[in-house]
Amino acid sequence: MFRQTQASQRRLDIAINAIGRPTKYDPERMIPKMLELYAQGASTTHVFCELGITSDTFYRWVKKHQLFSCAFKSGKNLSKSAWLDHAADNFENPKFQFLLFESAFKRVHQTDDSSTIDFELSADADPKVQAQEILTALSERSITTQQAEALIGIIRSAHDVSLSPELLDLMDEIKQKQKELSS
Repeated sequence: MFRQTQASQRRLDIAINAIGRPTKYDPERMIPKMLELYAQGASTTHVFCELGITSDTFYRWVKKHQLFSCAFKSGKNLSKSAWLDHAADNFENPKFQFLLFESAFKRVHQTDDSSTIDFELSADADPKVQAQEILTALSERSITTQQAEALIGIIRSAHDVSLSPELLDLMDEIKQKQKELSS
């Protein structure tokens, strides 16, 4: 039909070769590594740096590839679970800094403060169980540090006589660190 000239052949060659650089996207290698990093509690920034890609590329792949998107969502949950496990493992450790943990958790998981309390304490539970519920809610960002402090005050007034010295020390440490941060 059309006679192919030298210029049109050159344009065709340029168009064929202008597909671009090959993608680094390799789900068989990247997804297991991403999930492993998240299971260790890594942030998304740490994950895309370890994968050797930019944040723009990472989020483009999240939008473009359904498998990568599902792995990203699952990975974020794995990371939160790792952080909560760490907090639970250190619940009775009086040297564990819960306010510092909360701050780091919010930074890594980019959570915002909530002004409403979205959970109930077990009324008949042991004070240590109630304190664990408060810690879990604090870690899940269901409550703020100020709300946790108020709930701890309720526990103290309801169970003042039966509180163990370790729990009292933990509650006092949380309250003292809150005062330090606010001043």
